[in-house]
Amino acid sequence: MEGKSALVLTVRRLAAGSEAAAIVIPQVKAAPVFVHHQAVQGMAHNASFTGGVLTGIVNVPQAVLDQLSARKSLYDVAWNQNDLAISWLAPYRLLLHVDVMRSVPSTGTITATLNGNNIPVYKSWTCRNDKAEMCFQGFFIDLSSDANIVASTDYDLSVTIPTGLSPGAFGGVYYENIDTIY
Repeated sequence: MEGKSALVLTVRRLAAGSEAAAIVIPQVKAAPVFVHHQAVQGMAHNASFTGGVLTGIVNVPQAVLDQLSARKSLYDVAWNQNDLAISWLAPYRLLLHVDVMRSVPSTGTITATLNGNNIPVYKSWTCRNDKAEMCFQGFFIDLSSDANIVASTDYDLSVTIPTGLSPGAFGGVYYENIDTIY
């Protein structure tokens, strides 16, 4: 069961001597401001996309930047440049994961622009050996290091993915390192 599909209830006792033992009141939660693994606007999973140019809008609320800043202050580790090739290290970074389900090999290239300016697309590894193909995870964009993102501002993102992907191999472009914010 996914977390979003669960119904949270509050059970309260009624006064002594009443016929019912308890009353159940559903808890209504506000809609999230931002969800974990949220797709970039216009870049969600598309089963028919087999490569080419994708365009979308990056827009990051202040609450996301605050969450990442708080994480950095609580998790202050001196990462070196080699560490940063491993996308899950330095978890305070605002990353975009380009999900091509390993259909583009580590020898392949994905390119991107943000508001018309080239922005690096990095290869992601699950281990520190970037020559071990079995450790290749895919591709990511580091918006923390390579772009001065201002909260609640639209940025035009264009991502070029090699043609020839199998139908269904494109999983989308997603924000990484963000926990759901209400």
